[in-house]
Amino acid sequence: MKEDTSQWLEFESNFEAKKRRYEGKQDITLTFPAYLISAFKTVRKIELQDHFERDYMRNRMCQLIGNNLVLKPKLMDHLFANATDKINAHIEDLRRKEKLKIISTILLVGGFSESKAVVNAVKEHFKNELRVVTPPYGGSAILKGAVMYGWDQNIIAVRVCPFTYGVHTRCVYNANIHKGSTPKEFNGKRVVDNCFHKHLEIDEPVLVGENTTPSTYTLINRNKLVATWRIYKSTQKNPVFCHEKSCSHIGTLRIEIPPSVKETNIKMNICMTCCGTELKATAFLPDHKGVECVANLDFLDTSSLESDMVSSFTE
Repeated sequence: MKEDTSQWLEFESNFEAKKRRYEGKQDITLTFPAYLISAFKTVRKIELQDHFERDYMRNRMCQLIGNNLVLKPKLMDHLFANATDKINAHIEDLRRKEKLKIISTILLVGGFSESKAVVNAVKEHFKNELRVVTPPYGGSAILKGAVMYGWDQNIIAVRVCPFTYGVHTRCVYNANIHKGSTPKEFNGKRVVDNCFHKHLEIDEPVLVGENTTPSTYTLINRNKLVATWRIYKSTQKNPVFCHEKSCSHIGTLRIEIPPSVKETNIKMNICMTCCGTELKATAFLPDHKGVECVANLDFLDTSSLESDMVSSFTE
C-alpha cells in the first residue's frame, strides 16, 4: 500500500468489480500485483507460488496461477458471510420491535444490493417469512434520494429519534425517581443536580418541523441575557442523571433573552424538534406574551462549561 500505491489501488478496484459480479458459484480471477510477488520473496525467502501450494492448495480455497489469483467459491462465500450474517442479524433485531412486526417486504438498495451473493443470502434467510425486492439500479437509489431531498425536504414527513435527547439541569426531588441522590434546598424546593431532563425519546416518531410538548424551566436570580444548557443524548428511554453510562454530552443550547425582560426570576418554555436533518430548539416566555427568544444549538461546543442549572430547575 505504501511502496507501490498505484498497484494496490488497481488490485483493490479489480477485487471490488469482481466482488459485485460474484453470484455464488463461479471462481473469481484477479490479476495479482507483480510488486507483491517479488516483495514476498524478498521478505519471506520463498516463492509465493510455493507458499500457495504448501498452505492453501490442500483446502482448495485459492490458487496462484502465473500472475492470476483464483478465489474459489468456498472462500468467496466465507468472505461474504461476514457481511451477510450481520445484515440478516440486524434485520432480525429490527423485526423484534413491536412497531415493525407488520413489515412483510424488504427493499434492498445501495451498492451492496447489486451483489447477487448478498441478495441471495438475504432471500434464502427470509424465504418463508418476508418478500425481498431488489429494484433495478439500487446502487444509485441512495444518491437519488439525497438529491430529491435536497430539492424538497418535505418528502420526509416523520423522523424516528435515534437517541433520547435532553438537557442538563436541576429537577424537583422525587424519592421514587432520584434514588440514592441527596436533595438540597433551592428557592424553597427540594431539588437534585445533574439531572437529565428529557425532550425527545429514542424511537419516538417526530413530525418534521412541528414542535413537541414544551418543558418549563424556572430561572432564578439571573444576571445575564443568555441562558445556557448542556445538551445530552442517551441510548436509554428514561435516563435520570447525565453521568449515566448511556449518556454523552453532544453540545450546548444557548437562549438569548431580550433586554426588555428585566425580571431576574422568569419562566421559560423550551421545545426541541427535528427540522430536516437537524435538531432544532425554540424558546418562549409564557409570562411575556409577544416576546421572542433566540435559541441556538451549538454541536461543536462540547466543553465542560456548566449549564445554568445553578440558577434554574425544571417545573
